[in-house]
Amino acid sequence: MRVCSCWLLVFAVLILSACVPPHSDDDQAIDDDDASADDDLDDDVDDDADDDADDDLDDDSDDDSDDDSDDDSDDDADDDSDDDADDDADDDATPDDDATPDDDATPDDDADDDTAPDDDTTVPVLCYRDADWDGYGDAAISRTFDNECPPGWSLDNTDGNDEDPLTHPGAPELPDDGVDQNGDGFDLVHGDDNGVFVAQTGSDDNPGTMALPKLTIQAGVDLAALTDKVVYVAEGVYDERVTTSVSIFGGYDPVDWSRGPGHDVTISAPLSSDSASAVLIDSPSPLALGQLNIDGGAGGDTIAGVKIVSSAAEIVDCWVYGGAPTPPRETGEAIGVYAEYATTVIANSYLRGGWVAGVLYGEAFGLESVGGGRAIVVDSEALADTVHPSTFGGGSGCGIWVDGPLLLRHSSVDGGEITCQGSDCAAESFGVYAGSFARLEHNDIYAGQDQGDTVPMAVGVIVDRYASAEIVDNVIDGGTADGELGETNAVWAIGPATLADNVLFGGWCKSDFCASFGIEQANYGAVTAVNNTIFAGVAPGSNTHTAGVIIGMAIYLVNNIIDPGQAGDYTAGILSNTASVSAYVAANDIWGGGPGAACLVLDPTHCVTSLDELNACGWYACVQAEANISGDPLFVDPANSDYHLSDGSPCIDAGVDPSPWYDGDLADLDFDGVARPQGAGWDIGAFEFASTEQ
Repeated sequence: MRVCSCWLLVFAVLILSACVPPHSDDDQAIDDDDASADDDLDDDVDDDADDDADDDLDDDSDDDSDDDSDDDSDDDADDDSDDDADDDADDDATPDDDATPDDDATPDDDADDDTAPDDDTTVPVLCYRDADWDGYGDAAISRTFDNECPPGWSLDNTDGNDEDPLTHPGAPELPDDGVDQNGDGFDLVHGDDNGVFVAQTGSDDNPGTMALPKLTIQAGVDLAALTDKVVYVAEGVYDERVTTSVSIFGGYDPVDWSRGPGHDVTISAPLSSDSASAVLIDSPSPLALGQLNIDGGAGGDTIAGVKIVSSAAEIVDCWVYGGAPTPPRETGEAIGVYAEYATTVIANSYLRGGWVAGVLYGEAFGLESVGGGRAIVVDSEALADTVHPSTFGGGSGCGIWVDGPLLLRHSSVDGGEITCQGSDCAAESFGVYAGSFARLEHNDIYAGQDQGDTVPMAVGVIVDRYASAEIVDNVIDGGTADGELGETNAVWAIGPATLADNVLFGGWCKSDFCASFGIEQANYGAVTAVNNTIFAGVAPGSNTHTAGVIIGMAIYLVNNIIDPGQAGDYTAGILSNTASVSAYVAANDIWGGGPGAACLVLDPTHCVTSLDELNACGWYACVQAEANISGDPLFVDPANSDYHLSDGSPCIDAGVDPSPWYDGDLADLDFDGVARPQGAGWDIGAFEFASTEQ
């Protein structure tokens, strides 16, 4: 659990990367600070290699930059003194003197003991756009990259529909929808030849046909696994827990087996004293769950609606509820969908974590994916739900927590409601946590609501230290935090991130000694922000602060509207706390702020209030500042969240071409998909002004 204060004083910023978001699993902490190879960037972990302390683990890259080319036997660059023959110590008195070379005989095998220098030349690779991240690309769109295809691109070009992650070679077929998902030329139509049927009018002694269905889903699954079939389930509530390695589809009429509205199928897990899930997926082959309502019920420390283990699974047109750990207990966790070392696709579904109360420390997740597996969420909703930890405890919620690659598109995410029931209790909620590469596109993300005695914190999107993210065309709200030393953020970029055409609201920090920020950058990765509309947030109490953007490392701010927010103490468009980083600031409109001191830029030495001083680039971290303005952007209806530009806005045609900083797939389109530029130049903000007069 996070236990550190994260609000800022006027002349000093407490870098938030020193704080660890809450999670019960050690492998999901944002920053572990141990000596493992995946945790310390400068940890050469060189103790066991024969070429010693400057080798830089030459088995991870082909640059061979620090390992003396590693092509000489007994080079031992740092152990010229050795008391014993070839003991690889660095405190010896004589060089190693064995007759066996320290290196192997295979050139460029990525080992740290090659006899020949590693080949550091790049190899061009032809990749195909994989817009839906299903591993299969579009043959019509290709690009050459160095060495490997980045996320969103694939070596394979056989995707039948690159906009649909459910359609690709090898995909599990979905029944009775008229779509051939796997490209074999046939759609799956329910029948006795391909399925086992289950109905509440059946018996587990039956053969599982349409005429004689099984009674329980588990009996149907067991038979389907033996006969290489799927399971079709008729309407009704099935009080059971199911373990499956085959696809299960609901929504059928028990009489004629037609499929349509009104034939709801619910899997409701019975009470369990242990941690459990309503549906456990453990399969060597991809499978799907379709048109099911799944309720994890109540039980032990961790309750999940669906648990996926080392499998590839699709959850389509489903409603999934994690459940409620039964109090009293020390810890409790409710998860809609929990994926472990799995590839997970969520489409047209609703995920809800559950209700966690009467515990010392509680957590809730709409989707939690651990172990590095890929997660794809499209056209769905994910809600952490509700956590009520007890006195002296803490609680956290996260709509979507993924430590592997994440594609989130056209979805709604909510970090939930975390309310402490007593004093000395911390509450934190997050909309989306990205632990690897993530692309967030066309989503509505809300951090959640926190009420806690100790450092409540709400963040819309967290980009972890070892992650990177492309965040495009989203509405992201930092939520609310009610409690002293609280903080809200729309985006907390610990690692590198690119943000384009987003509307960001830092949130509402209700108490004294509280702060809200639009974009908070830590010091582990560069941030590029292009054509965003950014509101720092609201912190109306005493000793409160807001800032549109906090600079922590190299940052590029181009064509953004930045509102410094409203706070009792100070507001700043840009908060720059150190001169050791670099900021490029071009064609932004920084306007507003108050009722406290309103600064265009605030650094440890002074508050920049003059536009001339801003563009003169004399403030901390500034490398270049040009064409920035400060004027009312004249939004159409900001009271109702309409941030389009009105005719006469100073932001029209006042921007610059952002292609030197961002040239992604949507670079030439605004939030609404309107082509940029419409007039004589690019507009500032997330929305391009479109008028027949231009």
